[in-house]
Amino acid sequence: MREGEESKIVEAPGCNVCGSVESRDFFALTQIPVQDGLLYPSRPLALEAPVGDICLAFCPSCGHIFNRSFEPEKLRYDAEYEASLHHSPIYANFLRDLARRLTEAHHLHGKRILEIACGNGDFLRLFARFAGGRGIGFDPSLRAGEADTDGGRVEFVADFYSERHSAREADFICCRHMLQCLSDPRPLLETLRTALGDRPVPVYFEVPNALRMFRDDILWYVTYEYCSFFTPTSLARLFESAGFEVLALSDCFGGDYLGIEVRPARGGRPVRDTRSEVAAIARDVGRFGRAAEEMLTRWEARLDELRRAGRRVAAWGAGGRAITFFSQLHVGNEIPCVADINPNRQGRFLPQTGQRVVAPELLREYRPDAVIITNPTFEAEIREQARSLGLASEFLVL
Repeated sequence: MREGEESKIVEAPGCNVCGSVESRDFFALTQIPVQDGLLYPSRPLALEAPVGDICLAFCPSCGHIFNRSFEPEKLRYDAEYEASLHHSPIYANFLRDLARRLTEAHHLHGKRILEIACGNGDFLRLFARFAGGRGIGFDPSLRAGEADTDGGRVEFVADFYSERHSAREADFICCRHMLQCLSDPRPLLETLRTALGDRPVPVYFEVPNALRMFRDDILWYVTYEYCSFFTPTSLARLFESAGFEVLALSDCFGGDYLGIEVRPARGGRPVRDTRSEVAAIARDVGRFGRAAEEMLTRWEARLDELRRAGRRVAAWGAGGRAITFFSQLHVGNEIPCVADINPNRQGRFLPQTGQRVVAPELLREYRPDAVIITNPTFEAEIREQARSLGLASEFLVL
């Protein structure tokens, strides 16, 4: 939050993982676009995109971080939502390795896989092919009639997973990058736990890794769409309190994500001493606000330098990091376009700041002097593609 700005605080009963009322606020942003997966068909519409405030609170009981100003009614998940990273070779390799590892670790050959929040179904199709089995995916943003069923191997349901679908049996359940968007994640896990009963069905969830965000001071990962920022301690606490036994919990995709594997617990809930882990997280969040302010100041100076020098600037990567960057630095026409390899995002416009998303090939016409790479995870991939396009730009990495 910049000096002189105020954030609207919505009173919450407590931590949305453990219920503790001892949470304390430590960082705020105002007027940030509420969704990263919704781009707009015209610049005027993009400039009027809805915004919200973020007030991050830290729970000293379980190590969880959450947005106390979150208003879930501002979010919209329908056929216009598109946030897929599957067009990236680096990401595609990660998904292949993940599908292969889960298939082998849980003996899923010939089995039925259920995915919650499956998006356009890319991962589910890949997973079902690796396992040689069948899949069923749930997602309200599915485009009716457009989802590829891989010759009938996969079934899709354009709906949220809920109790009305709990009779659908599966040998493995997965959910990637949805839990952090729920204002109250517990009901989903309790619905799953009830549906599974005494069956030892393995479950895999994946979320962004808050430990890395706040340890490495990555301001650009703070987005409105994330109500929750899970740390390893808070993620394990949530699943254990919902009646699951944690089988494995580790970071993945270069540390950007956390993956947790669980199954229904048969005994009592375990009690683990996580005080040292939570204390370390507390130290990270305690310095995050100052580090974020310093980062904003550095980038303000860098952008001002580029403007004064009359340099042509573009960005590469139109995801959540780009949207936070542009909105918090109030970047407008001085950076008119953002390249992105996802064809479903091309030709649309970023919320609030109005940059047009273009195919990377169009940068050959724009000929930028500098390109801001908005996600360092994809830096090598982007540099290689830029070389293949003959771009001689300077690269700046967020």
